Amino acid sequence: TCQSDGYCAKVEQISRCETTNPPDFWDNPRAYGDAFVMGQMFDFDADASKLAASELAFNDILETGSSNAWLDGRPLVQITCNYENNAGDLLTEKEAVESVTDFLIDTMGVEVIVGPAGSQDSLYATNLSNERALFISPSATAEVLKPMDSSFSDDAPGFFWRTTGTDALQSKRLETYLRDTELNNVAILYQANIYGRGIGITLRDLREQHTGVTPATDTFEINSPSSIPGKINALLSDESIEALVFVSDSTDDLIQAITTMRASAYETMPLLLTDSAAKTELLTDLQAYTGGNAELEASIVSQIKGTKPSVPSSVQYDEFISRLNSLHGVDAQTSAFTAHSYDATWLAATALLYAHENEAPHDISGLARGLRKLSDTDQAPIELSISGWNQLKSRLGSNETVNILGTSGDLDYDPTTEELTMSVDLWTIAEDLTTFDIIVEDDDTGTEDTEGTEDTGDMSDTGDTGDTNLLFSPDEIQIAFKHGYDGAGIVNVAYSGSASTPDGDFSVSLIDSTTGEQCGLRWTLNSGSVTPDLNFTNDQLSGGLVDGVNASYVNAWYGFIINGQPVVDQNCANLDSDGQLLMSQLQQDSPGFGYAPISADFSGLYTNMVGYHPAGWSTVEDKVQVGLVSFTTFSSNGSRMYYPINQTFVYKFVSSNNISTTSWDPTITTIPQTNTMSTAGLRNPAGFYVSDVYFNFETPFQ
Repeated sequence: TCQSDGYCAKVEQISRCETTNPPDFWDNPRAYGDAFVMGQMFDFDADASKLAASELAFNDILETGSSNAWLDGRPLVQITCNYENNAGDLLTEKEAVESVTDFLIDTMGVEVIVGPAGSQDSLYATNLSNERALFISPSATAEVLKPMDSSFSDDAPGFFWRTTGTDALQSKRLETYLRDTELNNVAILYQANIYGRGIGITLRDLREQHTGVTPATDTFEINSPSSIPGKINALLSDESIEALVFVSDSTDDLIQAITTMRASAYETMPLLLTDSAAKTELLTDLQAYTGGNAELEASIVSQIKGTKPSVPSSVQYDEFISRLNSLHGVDAQTSAFTAHSYDATWLAATALLYAHENEAPHDISGLARGLRKLSDTDQAPIELSISGWNQLKSRLGSNETVNILGTSGDLDYDPTTEELTMSVDLWTIAEDLTTFDIIVEDDDTGTEDTEGTEDTGDMSDTGDTGDTNLLFSPDEIQIAFKHGYDGAGIVNVAYSGSASTPDGDFSVSLIDSTTGEQCGLRWTLNSGSVTPDLNFTNDQLSGGLVDGVNASYVNAWYGFIINGQPVVDQNCANLDSDGQLLMSQLQQDSPGFGYAPISADFSGLYTNMVGYHPAGWSTVEDKVQVGLVSFTTFSSNGSRMYYPINQTFVYKFVSSNNISTTSWDPTITTIPQTNTMSTAGLRNPAGFYVSDVYFNFETPFQ
């Protein structure tokens, strides 16, 4: 890769990004020195059909130019990366997404990327990208991937696009089906990520609005299928429950839910799934589970229904089905998003074309502006395909608008939200467990029939579903933490009068200051849940990383980074979409905490404490320390930022035999308590650390 100063360095490819088109790219990089480069990232196992559709599209795109000269004599290259969990290495899916995102953007300089497929993975990638690339996902449907009430324009276009609609459409479709079938008392169990929450919470609120009763609702953690049986059995122990809605983007979770329903004698209860279930992997696993038992297969087919975006009845789509099957052996109807993947790859090419002809080099906004040119419904439709490319090239090259017709349907993006309004189908599994059939409902009789690809209508025409705003919107964040410390690491200690030694905790409260509603997240602090923060070295913390500190470094004691996921309280289910996004960002991060002696280097905190501390500065001057919290999610470049916002007091260990006991009393609310240690002149003192809120954040971490 070459920098703007002309210096070029040899690229060290990574194993997760070995796949390229043309296939000789890594062996002969000099032949592609001036190439247009399109990135792509999928889970090679779960997204095999999407990859096949994208490959079909890319080869079609290459056909629009001459050999190794796609546009203005320059070749086009696609680098495809795999973020599958543990794919020949020890990376989790989140780590893999971040690794390939970093490689594509920072190492290869890729500016437009097709993918990721999933909502949570898209959030990982776009957060890390920080608007340094344009992402086009075929299947990431979570509404919170775009901030609530987003308003985009040509001057400020969005950097995340998708060729499908949002989860709100599926929630409305599920609610319509439940009403039409008079299933009034349903339970909802959803995965605790932005995809699961988006559908689960919206459906819950729609149910409450139409029935007057809040449905029984619960969540389960990502990568935790073993927790699902207990959750299902607890929800369905209420004998009045008539159906279960289950939302997850994991096939392992889906199979666990299906088998649990049967093992627990709920095999006749309707089980409603979503678009993430409509894929080949589920069918394959169900075939293995049933082992050809016709009675079991029929029972499963009868029990399960789901939703997914509609596909059109068109010659263009029929040709796509035929070509994908003949060239790649893939049945487009066994995956909900093959046509959307084909379109997403073509959109990436149109963005590259438009930006090359009309925008300054390396302007990501210019790429995004190109996508805003594609939905002028006053123009005659142009197919997003080989046959329509010359027309697209001519008009986009002249900075004119077009009206593209995708294989997945009309791609009429709203100019303000940059979202699509699409129809949503209701599906069932075919009797032989080899494909998905679309349920066609008779508007007059309410009866059902099945067809392969019938469009069930645009969800914008389902009638007024009412206000689906969630209950509260956090605008403040408070953080508090406490733990024992023995001079070397985190230790568990007992409170006075108790023989138990509880873990410490790091608690984040998302607060709506208008209503007083709160959502709490709590991380456990013990010797196994934290690792030392290496930015605390030699009694210093780099000042360049500390918010509001201008010195090159500050005196500091020690710090830790927290591993693992937080416990989330039930009220977090009532967050609005912006609150859900903020919570997801916090859950994905590895927050940290640390301590430093109070000094004028921490100008805002120090000045306020000296002038306004509630206990009086003279009372706390030799006792109070700075409590630092740290995050990577909210910095502009992904580095760890440190925020001096808390007041910290240290309490002595009153015994250190078999059990260390702190003199801090959890029943006393006075800050500080009278037995606070004087820490003036000390370095890393052993004791029980209690870091309380002094400053709030305004969301999102302003």
